[in-house]
Amino acid sequence: MATMPRSQLDFSDQNGYDLSDSLMEYSKHLRNAKNQNRLRLLVDQLPNGRKRLHIKGTDALSIPAELYELSDLDILDMTPESKSGMMYTLTRVPINICVLTNLKCLHLDNNDIVTIPAEIGQLQNLEVFTASNNHIATLPDQMRQLQRLQSCHLANNNIEEMPLCLCYLSKNLLFLDLSHNYIRELPTSIYHLKQLRTFLLLGNRLKSLSESICQLSKLETLWLGDNKLKELPKKITQLKNLDWYHQWELSSNFEGNPLEKPPISVCRQGMEAIEKFFKNV
Repeated sequence: MATMPRSQLDFSDQNGYDLSDSLMEYSKHLRNAKNQNRLRLLVDQLPNGRKRLHIKGTDALSIPAELYELSDLDILDMTPESKSGMMYTLTRVPINICVLTNLKCLHLDNNDIVTIPAEIGQLQNLEVFTASNNHIATLPDQMRQLQRLQSCHLANNNIEEMPLCLCYLSKNLLFLDLSHNYIRELPTSIYHLKQLRTFLLLGNRLKSLSESICQLSKLETLWLGDNKLKELPKKITQLKNLDWYHQWELSSNFEGNPLEKPPISVCRQGMEAIEKFFKNV
């Protein structure tokens, strides 16, 4: 299959591409189908040399296995785009993605996905995983095998407990977004994420914070707004890299919590004020 800048494969037409026999049979199936919504595969050659495949259409789960033999594919984008005029949402992740062992970015946002298959653990070169705005409640333990993962986006899902597998992505994970889920507490094993720079937990149901979070010494951004926190752990003052100096772009957000120790008025003043409060309690 040819790969070139902004190439488009429309399986209802041959378009001059050298497709395998099975893909040709699949294209005939789409031509003869009563459903006129087409499956389109857009292959981009990015400036940095990476190759990105963006899938659009309504028949995405019927993609033949041969497609997943693009062994040099770096980015797989399966996020629906309303402007494409071809609406679909995935209800499950095709297990065949496990053969894309060179994949570095997997985008699954804005679908109807409930579970992530265990086979995702085979994508051990994955650096970016985005699956926000789905219905995911848990993650497979095999995700702990993704030791090259740097950025994980899981906002707006149905997660009630922070998956323990995320706590063991300690080598490279820099960014973790679990905002707008239903998380009530953080596991003590969170301390493993020594490289984490950004941790977003807005809009959950946190009533307390494990002191383990205070060991994430490289944290620069910590958003805890709109939870149910009444107090912060005293050792939170160890997070010296959090910044309060940019009024409209606070790296630390505690707003929307019924905080008493310390009160929100103190939290707004920054870490020095929080530290002073605890010394005087």
